[in-house]
Amino acid sequence: MSSQGRHGAKTRTACLTCKARKVKCSEERPACRRCIKTGRTCEGYQLVLVDGTSTIINRTANLPTINGSDSLLSAFSATEDEWQAYRLYTQSIACRLGGAFDTDLWQKLVIQISQGNATVRNGVFALGNLFRHRSDETNRHISTCSCSHCLHALRSYNKSITSFSKNVARLDDPASVNAALASCAVFICIEYYRMNDRNAIALIDKGCGMLFESRHATPDVQKRGIHPAFINLFGRLRVLSATFGYTVARPLLGQASTGGDMLQNLSDRLERARSSLYDIMAATQALRLQSFQVLVPLWPLGSPSTSIEALHNDREAIMSRLQIWEQEFAELRKLLWPKPLESSLPALILHAHFLKTKIYTETSMDLSQARYDKYLPEFQGIAEAAEHGLPQLLPADETANFSFETCFLPTLYLSVLKCRQPALRRRMLALMRLSREKEGLWHRDESIRVATRVIELEEGRSDFVPDSNDHIDRIPNVPIRFHDVLCGVNYVKDGKTMVDVTYVLYDDHSEHQWQSMKETLLVDE
Repeated sequence: MSSQGRHGAKTRTACLTCKARKVKCSEERPACRRCIKTGRTCEGYQLVLVDGTSTIINRTANLPTINGSDSLLSAFSATEDEWQAYRLYTQSIACRLGGAFDTDLWQKLVIQISQGNATVRNGVFALGNLFRHRSDETNRHISTCSCSHCLHALRSYNKSITSFSKNVARLDDPASVNAALASCAVFICIEYYRMNDRNAIALIDKGCGMLFESRHATPDVQKRGIHPAFINLFGRLRVLSATFGYTVARPLLGQASTGGDMLQNLSDRLERARSSLYDIMAATQALRLQSFQVLVPLWPLGSPSTSIEALHNDREAIMSRLQIWEQEFAELRKLLWPKPLESSLPALILHAHFLKTKIYTETSMDLSQARYDKYLPEFQGIAEAAEHGLPQLLPADETANFSFETCFLPTLYLSVLKCRQPALRRRMLALMRLSREKEGLWHRDESIRVATRVIELEEGRSDFVPDSNDHIDRIPNVPIRFHDVLCGVNYVKDGKTMVDVTYVLYDDHSEHQWQSMKETLLVDE
């Protein structure tokens, strides 16, 4: 018999749930197997940050903790530069990446996995150094910057990519899949921040592909063991990529519940509300695409056919889901925020997303130029939500001027394109200038440049000179209205940021009903 017995030394590295229960922890990360097997929610592990002032040779001697009694000794060693980057991430960056949501994902889950996974850890080192660039350097184009912080970041990023490529995730091992998804999320964040949006979109596709493959490898959701935060994250990223004009091919798992009694756990109910709204947004995107395929005869022959009646039924079903969501969210707001709507940033963001989704759903089968004119109250509601919410997002420093998740910028941009009331349009354009510099795939300066150009053209305050291949039928002195505005991924040319834009026009009275105008806009002015 062991001499330790029940009075032996207790482990200091158990998860918080096992510590509270005073039982032995199996210590897998991010969630221990003992909690999973007993059906409990693993609350994760306390963390230790080691002061980055220790030298490389003397990494483990006399290491002070950063957060007092709430810290444990770190499970890894690092160079001084890596510690500084890691400390910046844990103390400043992680709490800001998710905007009004997802602080637990970046502050807890990613850090927990990084403690035992070098791929994620090196990605965190890279993020920390990239944000140090924003604090210390003046180079606007971080994608081409060669300052010391960016060079350190690229070294760590290359290490992380190499490790990710060599260690293919085992689909039957939940810890391996969760680590791979965490790595992919960190990589997407790095590419977002470095303005490499094409790479970010490819990584979103990669993460969605891993989730798709894991579903086929392990059909049982409980045995699959993928953390709900990753399922919900990549579900949102897939929707947002499509909003930006890029469709991730693979279907995803459904949005995941965070567990617990939804009537008791209010934070879970908020996450469920956001996830269900993104499910509706995905359905609206699919409906608009199908409607265009059916209503526009230019679509290639042989594409899947859907009847007009079926489209109407789909639209009614989505509108019914939106109505139910609005009612349930109103009840949730009373529980979470007894104060008025304008006092809650998460509620304001979701309210703006809801109004935009409502407009896009109800107009999905209407091709007329005036289809958005009756939605002035909804556009007004979006503007009011942004007016109350944006002051709560104003950055205290440069590291806060970026959000992995979208807040108000995409909703304001799309509303400016569709709302033709001049005063309200300019009001929303002014609000865009208060948004963060980058929200996921969305660039503030690019969005403002395109929106401003659309207003100029539609109001006749600027002339458009078409390319030789463009055939434009225009009635003199009659304002134009664009059916849609399509933007490519921006790029840097001769040190300047450029974006290619296509303006789509529809006029059922014209000989050429569908026409397009193309130009390249200079973003940096």
